[in-house]
Amino acid sequence: METRSLNPLLFSSPCLLAFLALSGLCVYALVKSDHYRQIAAATLKAADFLLDATEMMRDALFSGVAIREKEFSETDLKSNKYENKRGYAFLNALFFERHRRLLIRPVLIRLGIVAVIFLAVVVGLNLFPGFAEKLDGSSIDNALPGFVLVMYFASIGDQVCKAMFYNCDISLLRYSFYRNKEAVLLNFRIRLLRITGLNFIIAAAISAAVVGLAIIAGVSWPPANMLFFVLSILFLSLFFSVHYLFLYYVFQPYTAELGMKNPFFGVINTAVYAVCFLCLQIKSAPSYFALIVLSSTFVYIAAALIIVYQYAPQTFRVK
Repeated sequence: METRSLNPLLFSSPCLLAFLALSGLCVYALVKSDHYRQIAAATLKAADFLLDATEMMRDALFSGVAIREKEFSETDLKSNKYENKRGYAFLNALFFERHRRLLIRPVLIRLGIVAVIFLAVVVGLNLFPGFAEKLDGSSIDNALPGFVLVMYFASIGDQVCKAMFYNCDISLLRYSFYRNKEAVLLNFRIRLLRITGLNFIIAAAISAAVVGLAIIAGVSWPPANMLFFVLSILFLSLFFSVHYLFLYYVFQPYTAELGMKNPFFGVINTAVYAVCFLCLQIKSAPSYFALIVLSSTFVYIAAALIIVYQYAPQTFRVK
């Protein structure tokens, strides 16, 4: 009732005239103030009121690989650990040393996941003894093709490539010496060894977890099959190490604005994921499956080295 009684007064002609007069005085004071035009131009940009989708996508794409100055210690910046190395060997050694926290973090996360699953299964085996009795070597062998998909997600190759581009290559790729065949192939080999080493840590943990669970559960698993299982996991980690680095050098999908441009990068990754998913349907002995993985890895490495050497000097650049 009180609000209604005020309406006639608030919207009366005297009040409206007083409001317009005060508004006019405020506008006059702003226009006459010093540096008004500069302040208005700096603050009243249309872009400030709109969401920058490109910037948001860039931040999301590289948020996990951005390095902050506070993450470097004085020892990191002044380390003479690799003073005996020269050229690209020194460059890559310095990069992986200074970014080790960034690169080790995803490895530790995956190792933590493996440890949690391992402990959960151990607890489950103790709570449900009947489940352990149903396990045998053939059930583990039959699960081997499914580990293709596991190793696809476990690989950190994609994240390492983003880190290399964001923190190193985006600057150096502007120089022609960094894109010649010798430099490209040498960097590819050095980085492949580094990425493979990180992925091998994860693969070794997964292999040890599976073998350890088999021993704890008392599974009768032929040593030969166990060996083929471990070799398959290790070679799968090598395969995906080559895969991501190969795509990065040949298609280089990232732009100078930190966007993602090359559609083939995503298409091929999707196709590889589909193949990994289809591997779930494979029913094969561990020895044959290990042979398939081994041969596929060697063929892929050979093809990757040839294609990188032939085409990367033209394709490995900032777009």
